[in-house]
Amino acid sequence: AAPAAAELDWREFLLDARLRAVVEQALAGNRDLRVAALNVEKAGALLRIQRAEVSPGIGAQGAGQRYRLPEKMTESGRAETVEQYTVEIGFLSWEIDLFGRLRSLSASALEQYLASTEGERAVRSALVAATASSWLKLAADVESLRLAEATVAAQLDALGMIRASRDAGVASDLELRQAESQVEAARVSRAQVAGLLATDRHALELLLGGPLAPELEPAGLEAVAAKAEVAAG
Repeated sequence: AAPAAAELDWREFLLDARLRAVVEQALAGNRDLRVAALNVEKAGALLRIQRAEVSPGIGAQGAGQRYRLPEKMTESGRAETVEQYTVEIGFLSWEIDLFGRLRSLSASALEQYLASTEGERAVRSALVAATASSWLKLAADVESLRLAEATVAAQLDALGMIRASRDAGVASDLELRQAESQVEAARVSRAQVAGLLATDRHALELLLGGPLAPELEPAGLEAVAAKAEVAAG
């Protein structure tokens, strides 16, 4: 009985409040989405222009003159001031669409507008998906870093116990060196996870078009548990 995923708005699909805020920031600041929106506006303007050419345009023009005639040019023998006004109304330049050329251009402009609208929807959907995926990947990195730090702490505790055992004559130097190598391996793993965390953060901020606010950073994988119910398939 759950709805299909395509029927849900992304706000109904992504339930975590911080993730929703991050997606809103990406939609507001991503340059590619701006380009898609501008393409829709451009195509809409082209459509309006093409439709306007199908109908004739009516124009009106008015003019006025006021001049003075000397005495020698008037019938009364006195100087006179003459005023003349003219108004013209008519059709502007208009092509009679006998063979449907203009109607075809209008239909073509409509198809371009609809295609651009769908293109914007596709860009928006891809941006929402990429932003959500990057944010959840960052959450996984935070969880991995927490685990790596706990591993380093556990290996250091083990190293301390083995060193104490060696000092007491129970453990050997070989066991101590093995414990030290495990500590260094855990530190290398922690550094690798920290590098992945920085890389994924930069990738997310590229989608956002700006820095990620500290209050919107994921605390771990608990956000993955918040999900909408969708139909199978």
